[in-house]
Amino acid sequence: MAGLPPPPVGGYGGPPGHYAYGTYTPTQQFRPFGGLATAATVFLGAMAVVALFGLGAHLNRVGLLEREFRDGGVGFDELADADSLVGAAAVIDGLGLLATAAVFITWQHRHAVNADSLAGTRAALGPGWAIGGWFIPCANWLLPGMQLFGASRASDPALPLRPAAGRGRGSPLVVLWAAMFGLGNALRLSGWARFPDDDVSGFADLREYVADATLADRMVAAGFVISAAAAIVAAVMVRTLSRWQSERALALATTTMAP
Repeated sequence: MAGLPPPPVGGYGGPPGHYAYGTYTPTQQFRPFGGLATAATVFLGAMAVVALFGLGAHLNRVGLLEREFRDGGVGFDELADADSLVGAAAVIDGLGLLATAAVFITWQHRHAVNADSLAGTRAALGPGWAIGGWFIPCANWLLPGMQLFGASRASDPALPLRPAAGRGRGSPLVVLWAAMFGLGNALRLSGWARFPDDDVSGFADLREYVADATLADRMVAAGFVISAAAAIVAAVMVRTLSRWQSERALALATTTMAP
C-alpha cells in the first residue's frame, strides 16, 4: 500500500531477522504490494463483465432455440450468429482468464511470502503452492483456496502485536470465493460438455436436441452468474487481504521500533 514505507535493509526494526519483542524471526522480508493489488482488482472486475457477456450470449441462444422449436420463423443466420456470439464469449473468457490468472497468481505468491514473514514460520502450503497449486489437475480447484486461507491467518486483525509471530483465523472471504469459483467453473464445464451435436434426423430428435441444448446453455449461464459474483468477491478479497498484511506489517514495525 502507498502508506507503507519499504523495509530497511535489515528488515523492520532491530537487527536483521530479529524483533525487539517476542520471538518473531521472519523467514523473508515483507514486500509491499504497490500496484499489484490494484492490478489484480481491475482484472477481476473485467472478468466479472466478461462473465456477464457470456451469460447474455448463452441466454440469447436459449431464446432463439426455444422460439424456433415453438413458433418457427427463426432464420439460419440468426442461429449462426447466436453460435458465433457464444464462441466469441468463450474465446474472450479464455483470454481474460489467462491474463487475470497471471496477475492474480503473482499477487497470491506475494501474499504468501509476506504471510510467512509476518508469522515468522513457514506455512504448510507456502509460497510455492501459491503458484504450483494452480497447475495440478483436479486439485487446482481446491489447493489455491487452501493456500490462500492459510496465508490469510498470518494477518488476522485480531492477532496481538506482542508476541508478534503467529497465525490467527483465516479470512471467510477466501472460503466464499473458493466455493463460488469452484461451483461456477463446474457448472460451465458441465454445460459445455453436455451440449449435443447437430445430428438431428426427425421431430423427436429435434425435441430432444432443443431440450438438451437449452439445458446445457442454462447450466453454462448459471455458471457465468456465479463466476461473475466470484470475481467480485475475489476483488474484495484481494483488497482486504492486502490491506490486512500492510497494516500488520506497519504495526509490527512501529511496535518494534518503540523503546
